[in-house]
Amino acid sequence: MAQWTSIAGQGLLLAGDEKPTLPQIPPQEPSQIERLKAEQDILGFPVADHPLALFPNVRWDSYCPIINLKDNHRQRVSIAGMIIEDRIHRQENGRPMKFISVCDATGIIECELFADAYRRFGIETVRNPVVEIVGKVMPFANGNGHTLQVQRIAKARTVS
Repeated sequence: MAQWTSIAGQGLLLAGDEKPTLPQIPPQEPSQIERLKAEQDILGFPVADHPLALFPNVRWDSYCPIINLKDNHRQRVSIAGMIIEDRIHRQENGRPMKFISVCDATGIIECELFADAYRRFGIETVRNPVVEIVGKVMPFANGNGHTLQVQRIAKARTVS
């Protein structure tokens, strides 16, 4: 850019004959969060770490890890995680409900928001990137797995 003034006809691009100088900015390695956010912006997902690393202020230790839900059948639990998939469905009576897949650092669980829960808390599934879900762990009839019947959804608790 500094050579433009010496090229014929380009002198008007830069004021006078002074050469532009770039500010002295010391090179600095981005933080892990900055790197993950840049990857998210460019690729649509972070690659250097789990996507939940973007949320270090969530009080992960105050929730039941998804991997432990198998030990809590028919119990009410609180989990936190990122919604990674969702689909709206109609119950037999025609009322809308929603299925969401939620992940934490230990696994993924499918959650069911039946019509009443969906009407009350459905907005939270699009409002917050990481949610707290309170629900009842329900085993499948064949005993191979379980689902979480949602009773409440809110923004996940964070460290103050």
